[in-house]
Amino acid sequence: MVHRRSHRKQLTPRQRKLDGVRKKPRRPVDRGFLGFVRAGSFFRKLLHGINVEELESKHPVKWSVVEHRGAKTDLFYIGPEDPKKKVLIVPGNPGCAEWYVSFARAIEDKAVRNDTGVYGLSLLGHSLRNVNDWRRTFSVEDQIQVTEKLARDIKPSVLVGHSFGAHVCSQVLKRYNELMPRSSVVLLMPLTQCARRMTKTMKFSLHQHVREIITSGTRLVTAHIPRRFGRAIVRAMGFNENAEIALSRMAGCLPLFRNIIYLADDERKQIKGFDFHLLRSMRGRVFYYHVQNDMWDTTDAFEEYCRELGEDGTVDDRVGTKHAFVLRDEEVERVASAVSSFIDDRSQ
Repeated sequence: MVHRRSHRKQLTPRQRKLDGVRKKPRRPVDRGFLGFVRAGSFFRKLLHGINVEELESKHPVKWSVVEHRGAKTDLFYIGPEDPKKKVLIVPGNPGCAEWYVSFARAIEDKAVRNDTGVYGLSLLGHSLRNVNDWRRTFSVEDQIQVTEKLARDIKPSVLVGHSFGAHVCSQVLKRYNELMPRSSVVLLMPLTQCARRMTKTMKFSLHQHVREIITSGTRLVTAHIPRRFGRAIVRAMGFNENAEIALSRMAGCLPLFRNIIYLADDERKQIKGFDFHLLRSMRGRVFYYHVQNDMWDTTDAFEEYCRELGEDGTVDDRVGTKHAFVLRDEEVERVASAVSSFIDDRSQ
């Protein structure tokens, strides 16, 4: 008996469907498990779309705009509607207010009474919400002027300056005589003698043509990093939620990168050291938080300050807090506790 081989033409998947040929049935899916997966996906998207700081704070984060010389920058506020004590945070370079939301919330939460409101200002040209023309750059003097304008408006009782922001706060108090007699200043790892701290490589990178190349290259690289991938890297490094949000928004932002490098060059030229004449006139209203092994706030600078003004109102942190303390929650809590204690002592 001869077995004949079938010469039936093989059908494509589309032809099978048209001819009524059914595919092999799939394994049934557990509907309960599928619902669980969909719920998890929903909440993950929800959290990625809403700032976590607004969910956790007893007061929501309110954002507004500050204008100066035709440019815009960001300002946030956390606190009651009519605060008795107002705190203004001025950031260091790179100067984005988003970095300081956790720090501001910690200060407000640790206040003895519910009467403290905390403001946080982005440096001019460093805004992530109101991006200016990419060709504009803003100097140290511009940062002092926009901060002074805001201080005249809100009249803060405490100015908190981190790194470069400490220099800005000192200059605002020096120029704004009406504010100085009653206001206090907090210097967090203040930037002093900036030119001495920079290596030859850093100084070379700040020359105009070199910094333009670095700025364009940084933007080109970061613009092609998927936002979710970038946030995953930041999360793996142990940074907090606000750092994760800020870094993802910074990616590919050319105006921000240009202003970061431009301001660093101007800092090198303008900042020469502490204004001890001002600080002596404010004795008892100055708080200095120093950390170990800091390239910008060195031990020499801290010891010079203590020789001139004494050790009262100072903290010498030896537990590993970094200059960029706003990136990690445990360091934020540590610094905020010290600052809150100073503010409460001044209120008594």
